[in-house]
Formats: sequence, structure tokens, C-alpha cells
Amino acid sequence: MTVTGADVAAPTAERDAPRPGWGPGAVAAVVVVVGCLLSGVIAWGAWSSNERNERDLLDVQTKQAAAVLGSAILGLREPLERVCPRFG
Repeated sequence: MTVTGADVAAPTAERDAPRPGWGPGAVAAVVVVVGCLLSGVIAWGAWSSNERNERDLLDVQTKQAAAVLGSAILGLREPLERVCPRFG
């Protein structure tokens, strides 16, 4: 059996039929959507973690300020009692 140029160049139904599946545009769209969703989830996680850390830091700093003020008041009380004993 010999193959002629007409047999090779002749289109076949299999070759010309559209292939099932997703085209390059659909794949690119899915990649973009999934990338945006992942970026959004990661950004939300970072924002949530930052907010929690800031709140915890503020709580620690408030407790430290209260301790400093408490010790300052105790440090002032003694000299004031010496000057004004009736208020002590």
C-alpha cells in the first residue's frame, strides 16, 4: 500500500473535529480566578493576624503603663506623708 500526497493532505473528520475539553482562554480564566481567591484568603489571614497582634500588644502596653503609674504613686505617697502626716 502506497501513500500518495492526496491521502496525506486530505482532511479527516477526526483531525478537523473540535477537541473536547477546555480551551486556553478558559484555562487562563480559571488560573486567574483561583489566583485571586488564594491571594484574597492569604491577605485576609495576614490582616486578621496583624489585628490580633496589635490588640495583644496594646493590652501588654496598657498593663505596663498601669504598673509604672502604680509604682510612681507609691513612690510619691511616702514623701507626701512626711510633709502632711494627717492625710496619710
